[in-house]
Amino acid sequence: MSTEKGDLSAEVRELLRAIAAETEAGSDQVRQWRDQARQLIRRLRDQPPYPQERKRDLQLNLIKRLGQQDIWQRSLEDFLDTAVMSIRESLSYYNVSCFMLDSTGRHLVLTAHAGAYRGRVSKGDHQEVEQGIMGWVVRHRRMLLANDVSREPHYLAIPGLATRSEICLPLFMGEKIEGVLNVESDEVDAFDQGDVMALEALAQQIAEITQMHRQTQAFERLRTELEGYRASDQFLGRSPAMRQVFSLIDSVADSDISVLLWGETGTGKELAAQRIHQQSARRDQPFVAVNCAAIPEQLFESELFGHERSAFTGADRRRIGKLELAHGGTLFLDEVAEIPYALQAKLLRAVESRRFTRVGGEKEIEVDARILSATNQSLEELERQGRFRRDLYFRLNAVQVHLLPLRERQEDIPLLAAHFLRKACAKTGKQISSIAPPVLSALMAHTWPGNVRELENTIARAVLLEQTQCLAQVHLPTAGQDRAAAGGSLSDAAEEMALKEVCRIALEQAEREYLRRLLTRTRGNISQAACLAGINRRTLYNKLERYQIKRGDFLPSS
Repeated sequence: MSTEKGDLSAEVRELLRAIAAETEAGSDQVRQWRDQARQLIRRLRDQPPYPQERKRDLQLNLIKRLGQQDIWQRSLEDFLDTAVMSIRESLSYYNVSCFMLDSTGRHLVLTAHAGAYRGRVSKGDHQEVEQGIMGWVVRHRRMLLANDVSREPHYLAIPGLATRSEICLPLFMGEKIEGVLNVESDEVDAFDQGDVMALEALAQQIAEITQMHRQTQAFERLRTELEGYRASDQFLGRSPAMRQVFSLIDSVADSDISVLLWGETGTGKELAAQRIHQQSARRDQPFVAVNCAAIPEQLFESELFGHERSAFTGADRRRIGKLELAHGGTLFLDEVAEIPYALQAKLLRAVESRRFTRVGGEKEIEVDARILSATNQSLEELERQGRFRRDLYFRLNAVQVHLLPLRERQEDIPLLAAHFLRKACAKTGKQISSIAPPVLSALMAHTWPGNVRELENTIARAVLLEQTQCLAQVHLPTAGQDRAAAGGSLSDAAEEMALKEVCRIALEQAEREYLRRLLTRTRGNISQAACLAGINRRTLYNKLERYQIKRGDFLPSS
């Protein structure tokens, strides 16, 4: 019997066929076959692996080794040099190089290389995207494998190189190609499907790490930009939506027109009101905020208009109301939809005539205060339901400013995160200078039901727990996790939830478990997992970030 591993496998298969054919065989024959099978299995186990199998192990271990490095705290140039050198030395390729597109998108620039390029091509050299295999890959947005470059019409020969096979893979960052990973061999037919799968995983990893570095650099620019803001600047944003808000605020700030600020809880309505006040001619006068939802109905009139001594039981002295305190400045009515309907007429009269009477008083008091209001409810719908006066709605809604939820202006998250990091460090005395790219990615992927307020609290909590100079962890529970923590299992919490919410949470739990099983099956291979799931790699990567599933947990151990 041959000792070659392929022949041993054939012998095992032959034994299995014999066992299947001889269904009426006696027990002695079955025991003989079983003993033979055990011997063959033992010999298979003791044989050294195929060269290709050994190569796959090296590739998988290389992927894991590169992923375990604290890569975003090293320079990008250092990481890329280490990556191409590791790929070449571990896998014995002839030449490995990384090219990145320049700012024009018309040239590929050699960023890192290991092997045969030395002395012939230098870092910084350009190649037009209209030329060669690499240019074809950029233009067509897919990998190209040439196991015999002499037959490849797109091959661009470099004098002095002995390249015989070449594989080139795009580096995707989001949906955009930013460069290529190019691997060459001095042998014909050097690459097989195993090389393709492993190099696709490595190319994706290089792209992800490059994107992390760019996020880090962008964060550093944001920190520099924040140094130009005053400590009192709280209302921040760079997105088109926020630019529109700032423009509208600038146009109405100098007038005395009433402004209604509308948006979800935590979107910064009071900060917007403060910005309007600070940019108005009343900036040196009081800004008085009233949380209408926090005042008991029986005390609302006294809180807003004040009262005279002995106006009611317990009124042992005169009280100046919020409207009077805002004289010359701005009165901000937060959660204006919560004003009792019976008092809305009195507020309307005070707003229109600028006169009011304290509770228990007879003298009319004249007041000059600009009225700003805010709500997270639809006043139009409340008016149709008879819960909010139409005339008051039109009086308060002379100009409406809509503040979008954070999930609809995600480009503002890095700036806000940098601001809240600086603010939290100032309060705690900690010296945290950066946010790790995976954390920043998680912040960008979160839905933020609590909006800017939730982001601020999340950063503050993370700063309090962080022990290093880089914010490396945040806790971002999903809505389902929040409910489970409050009420036990999904079924327990479901009693208080709408059917739509129950379905959403159940779907998330099923999808999370499916992704974990998928990565277990593919041993952490993103390309293969995305193919099995029927989605692209970027979509799969976003889902892993959303569910905080780490690919490294599924890679084979070294």
